[in-house]
Amino acid sequence: MEEQDLRDLTGELRAALPRLIADDTERASVDAALQRALDLPTGSAKSALQVALASHAETRQWLRRRLPDDTERAITIPGDPTAPLGVLFMCPHEDYDYVRETVAEQVPLCPVHHIALIRMEG
Repeated sequence: MEEQDLRDLTGELRAALPRLIADDTERASVDAALQRALDLPTGSAKSALQVALASHAETRQWLRRRLPDDTERAITIPGDPTAPLGVLFMCPHEDYDYVRETVAEQVPLCPVHHIALIRMEG
């Protein structure tokens, strides 16, 4: 997923936070992390946005609902709006998610537990 797509998702998520996280303090913390990632200069925010989007159980749930099913990208016409955006991988402890954009991209280890992420099936 491109950085601008992540920025767009982050903006949508910030608008949805009041429905997702009831606790004001918790919601403010998540919103601040999302805003910090958005404040980074264009071209340098991709990984920070990915981490911020996956930073909370409710935001991960929201992200899973927003992404298309977890299928590999198919060869399609460039710009095809129906093409899958990526494959979702998650820490077995459910505290970190990662979206792999291409098959050639290496899926990282969970930065918290330093274990392999598992592919989430649709």
